[in-house]
Amino acid sequence: MFFFTSRMVLYEDQGQLGAWYVLASLGLFNVQGHVSANPSFQFGSPQFEKVTLQLSNDPDNKVLIKH
Repeated sequence: MFFFTSRMVLYEDQGQLGAWYVLASLGLFNVQGHVSANPSFQFGSPQFEKVTLQLSNDPDNKVLIKH
């Protein structure tokens, strides 16, 4: 929460809503609400026809999510 000189309060989510939208569009849902050191995700239906995530520099280490 940030306070300005005009006494107006601005509730800032530090990009959490935008991050949620990106992950939800990819068909991913963080079950633990981004509070765990080892997050676990559920897969849902992505907004796109096909989503490919490369998790490291290894080209074989990918997650493919189809609508």
